[in-house]
Amino acid sequence: MVLKSVLLDFWGTTFFPENISEYRERRLRDVRRVLRKYGYRITEAKLQRVYSENRAMIDKIRKYTLREITLEGEVIAFLDRLNIEFNSNMVRDLCRAYIRVYYRYTKPLDGLEDFLHFLRDENIKVAIVSNTMHGKATKYLIRKYGLSKFFDALVMSDEVSYRKPHSKIFRFALRKLNVSPKYAVMVGDEKDDVYGAKKVGLKAILFTYVSGNKRYGYEDHIVGSFEELKELLKKRYI
Repeated sequence: MVLKSVLLDFWGTTFFPENISEYRERRLRDVRRVLRKYGYRITEAKLQRVYSENRAMIDKIRKYTLREITLEGEVIAFLDRLNIEFNSNMVRDLCRAYIRVYYRYTKPLDGLEDFLHFLRDENIKVAIVSNTMHGKATKYLIRKYGLSKFFDALVMSDEVSYRKPHSKIFRFALRKLNVSPKYAVMVGDEKDDVYGAKKVGLKAILFTYVSGNKRYGYEDHIVGSFEELKELLKKRYI
């Protein structure tokens, strides 16, 4: 195999908050603040419970259909579960509150930029292939940290409708890159990354920097850092 392209997951593979518990707490504080603005005083415990229940339900729908539910869709479902009558202004403000923490606290993982420099030096095309409810925010973060120049394609599930592991999101990325699956690898931290990649003929690399010692059985290789990933690619594919 002559490697021509690397597909990278976003959340948990290339970017992640420094403290995921604090990240979730900040989101709920922002959401609670907006609800108070509209006259709804909901206890912290209830907000946490309803948020968790709603996220679980939305993720079940995503998993079953492999279709994306957008930021607006998740916020509307959340308000409905709270039994709150909403209008467009409230939905807009809650969407901003919901996503604000993503903009502010999601950062590149250690070693990412050096790894991207390595791929560029090797003339290997690179794409982000991400399950995301608000792709505009993901693209903003890539620009914010000066990484846009490294990517030949940015493929977001809310923009193409299909989520990993659906084959369509992988095939869409490969068409954007003009690369055959047999010349590409997918790098990600979840089952949907490696399982979906294998279904379309990609090599699949499980990246455990954030997720820890998970194994799914579909991956061709497992690495724990970008340095390990670089050495693997040099040894096996370049």
